[in-house]
Amino acid sequence: MNDKLKTHAKDYLVDFSENQSSWMKSLVFESLNTNGNVSKEKLDEIYFCLKEDKKVSSPTLNVSSASDTQNIVFKEFKHISGVNALAPNQTIKISDDVTILYGLNGAGKSSYFKVLNEMVGGNEQKEILPNIHKEQPESIQAKLIFSDRVDDEVTFDNSKRGFEPLTGCKVFDSSYLSGLLSQRTQTETILEPLGLHLFKYIANKIDEYKRRLKDDADNLKKSKPSIAYENFSDRLKGEFNGHDLSEQTIRFLKDSFIFSDEKRTQLGNKQNELNTLKQNNYADRITVLNTENSELQKITEFLEKKEELEKSLKGITQLLEQKREKEVANKRALEKMAILKELPLSGTSEWKAFISAGATLKEKHQIDNKTCIYCNQPLQDDALNLVQAYAKYLNDKSESELRTARNNLNDAKKQVRAISVILDVSDNFKKAYKDTPLEDTDITALDAAQKSVEGFKSYLLSIIDGKDAEKPEITFNPKLSGWASRKQSENKEAIKTLNADNTKKNRKIESLEKEIEKLSENKSISEQKTEIENWLEIDKGEKALRKKESKINTSKVTILSNTAHDNLLTSGLNTAFQDEVSQLGYQNLEVTLVKARGDKGTNTTKLTLKDADSIYSILSEGEQKAVGLALFIAEASIQKSQAPIILDDPVNSLDHRIAANFANRLLSLDNQLIIFNHNRLFQDAFETARNSHICKTLDSDCNKQGKHILVYDVNSEGKLRKGVLSFYKTNTSQSHIDNAKNELTKSPFKEGAKVSALLRKAVECLVDEVFLNGIIPTKYSNKNNRIPWGKLKVLDASPNDVEQIRKVHDRVSGGDLHNSTESENNPIGVDEFNQLVAALESVAGGNSHD
Repeated sequence: MNDKLKTHAKDYLVDFSENQSSWMKSLVFESLNTNGNVSKEKLDEIYFCLKEDKKVSSPTLNVSSASDTQNIVFKEFKHISGVNALAPNQTIKISDDVTILYGLNGAGKSSYFKVLNEMVGGNEQKEILPNIHKEQPESIQAKLIFSDRVDDEVTFDNSKRGFEPLTGCKVFDSSYLSGLLSQRTQTETILEPLGLHLFKYIANKIDEYKRRLKDDADNLKKSKPSIAYENFSDRLKGEFNGHDLSEQTIRFLKDSFIFSDEKRTQLGNKQNELNTLKQNNYADRITVLNTENSELQKITEFLEKKEELEKSLKGITQLLEQKREKEVANKRALEKMAILKELPLSGTSEWKAFISAGATLKEKHQIDNKTCIYCNQPLQDDALNLVQAYAKYLNDKSESELRTARNNLNDAKKQVRAISVILDVSDNFKKAYKDTPLEDTDITALDAAQKSVEGFKSYLLSIIDGKDAEKPEITFNPKLSGWASRKQSENKEAIKTLNADNTKKNRKIESLEKEIEKLSENKSISEQKTEIENWLEIDKGEKALRKKESKINTSKVTILSNTAHDNLLTSGLNTAFQDEVSQLGYQNLEVTLVKARGDKGTNTTKLTLKDADSIYSILSEGEQKAVGLALFIAEASIQKSQAPIILDDPVNSLDHRIAANFANRLLSLDNQLIIFNHNRLFQDAFETARNSHICKTLDSDCNKQGKHILVYDVNSEGKLRKGVLSFYKTNTSQSHIDNAKNELTKSPFKEGAKVSALLRKAVECLVDEVFLNGIIPTKYSNKNNRIPWGKLKVLDASPNDVEQIRKVHDRVSGGDLHNSTESENNPIGVDEFNQLVAALESVAGGNSHD
């Protein structure tokens, strides 16, 4: 079909399905066959095959588009046998122009339509059942004779649908409207003709499958058995927790399902060895020795205080000597300035500070020696001598040098105070060596050493302060220093050895722990073999579903949809549709083509319908049906198909005027028409149409001009015999009575139900022919200007005749009882049937009117 002109969405989808996977092809075919109404059972079946990687049996599909060069003409349709409740061997001779099968709902005409629909591959596949009322149903057989420049025929047995070249026929039924109105708002209706709604339908189903795959994968994930990970490696735990086991890990798990007795013994031995090693606590011993060395280091450092203090004594002695020298020099300088001695407080520090402040002021403001620096007044001779004495005092360096010597002593005092003479040895250490001889000494030597150092420090502070004190001696046990040093060395060697042993032990522990971890992991995996195998199997299924989900998308369908919409929704279709809508009587509806942004499976070109009078109106059910009919005819016009058109109850929900308009529009088409109808007004529209007529005969050619319309009545003769055909012009009371009488002459008599049905129809015709004189009320007819005044004058219904035919009708209809019950318990015999026939003939003969 790739090289052929595509005139319908089905053409694009058939091409698309050729290279698709089995499930996708089946989804497309089922969608095409059902016009986007695939049953839940079938969708579930396709999903199951997608999920389980099974091949789907695709339905038969033939959706070839009609060619404008075809010249198909139906000649005769015959139901031979098998279709549920249809009477066998019913033949419909088909007019080259229009054939109408007229009957009430339940009469059986829909079964004829379904068979024709399957033969030509109509919009939606119809279920055709065998005759369920028979103990052994007959095989379904129907035949269609047609010509396509040469005579041909097809035989239908319900094993396939869509016979070439019949697939070019256009079919209208309720399924045509499915998906046609894809959106309705207060301002416009958006239509998707030519099967374009199928793209969105298929895209939605693909998305549903994608969601179902994800949900099923999630449910599988939740259903995995619980695995105890405690003895697993971190890598294995991570892969299990992440539900992402590598192929290498899966092989490792399978190799670990067996845990031999030998490995079990190894595990026990290694655990015992590890426990033994951990009992050898080298680390604690190393800590004890390090702590002891810290204490010994404190003793060593304390013993070094002797040298520090003795060095301090030497420095202090020098500073004290310097201080005495400076004090002597300062005293001599003061004696030279005897005049100053006469001043009170001249030797105090406050006085000296006062003199120094005045000298600073004089130098800063450049005051000469003859002026007082405090009162700024000239000095007299005595004052001048005093000032000169001040100058000598201030220029003398003995005072500053004395001050420096004193400051140096203060600094030395601070340094002495900073020397710690406390031996901070822990009580544990003292306790450990309390009773241990230290080579001719013992631990009390530490206390004696501390007291000796403390006394020497006190002596240093005293002499700095100028106090008399007797110099003490710093006395240490001469062997104490050697013992501390030697003990530290011994401990260091022991620590070195312990560290080596500890390192060796830790390496062994590390090696054992790794071996135990592997063995424990192996043991844990083997004990959970069933759970892990189940986990791996479920995980495999989950991964397969997620892989399928990742591959499924609607992008190709969406792209194809956009192409189909752009190619099929043309300005020609827009114009044709607008014209058809107007001809039906909806001139206020405006048809436009618009471009819009597409979504998944949706179109970028849209056909819209707006109400020019009121943008707030929404199409009623009847208006939707009329729009669908207009679009159907517009499609046929654009496709330029000459193939027959089949319509099933096209005007239900339409008012009288629109139905008449549509009948006239159908008669203007060049296509052969087969119409299934139960609407009396629609039927009447054909009878009153110009340039056409209802043919009065089946067996001979009609010589009237205009289009020839053959009309069949489709009747039911009980639940076992429906679809009984009679020519429309022979639907009279006498014809039905004659047929009943013919059946009553047969022996043995078996057709009681048929005779009852014929007599019921005879009664119905008598009501029309005798009592109503063949008059149809004008409100039920298109003959509005043709009131039969003459027939109205002779209307005269006899009450006795009315009661007579009522009794006949009640008897053949079962009266007040259920028909099947009465037919079993109170059947009508041949004699009673003859009496009923006679009663009807008397009414018909006695009330005839000229």
